[in-house]
Amino acid sequence: MRYLGFCGLHGAGKTYAAQRLHSISGWPIVDKRAALRVLYDAQWLRTHQDEAWEAWYRLIYERLGSRGVMSKALKEIRVPGEIRILDAIHTPGEWTAVSSLYPNSILIGIYAPKQTRLMRMDEPPEMDVRRVRFWHEDSECLMTQVAWAFPGILYGEVLDSLCRALITYVETT
Repeated sequence: MRYLGFCGLHGAGKTYAAQRLHSISGWPIVDKRAALRVLYDAQWLRTHQDEAWEAWYRLIYERLGSRGVMSKALKEIRVPGEIRILDAIHTPGEWTAVSSLYPNSILIGIYAPKQTRLMRMDEPPEMDVRRVRFWHEDSECLMTQVAWAFPGILYGEVLDSLCRALITYVETT
């Protein structure tokens, strides 16, 4: 099994590119937050039954680190398929968890100009600063792990063509 993990700033086009890749390849998209929500609902590491989702989410990352949380989430994912699309990877620790368990996985960077991202964002622009900070753990930068990249401003046949090129790459490596 292998994962294709998408990383990039808010509004870069990660989800859109992942959805296009899914529609062309049929590979399922894995939602990390949904896997974590299953753990939350099962009371995993909850300090009390009324603990809010957001507080629990922050706490498990503080206690286990991003690698530990991702490792646990990957064990909970019940999605069929030899190749899976993972939207989104936010830290080197998350990617280390994925690539340690599934060594043939590929990290895909999605990049778009700031003005484009600002028009798409549902988060305040200062979230970019936070995201870039997340990319750096233990003096390692997540972007140095990227093995494939997409311009996040593409759509239609141009994006589909790049998705088909990625499919060929994945199926031949």
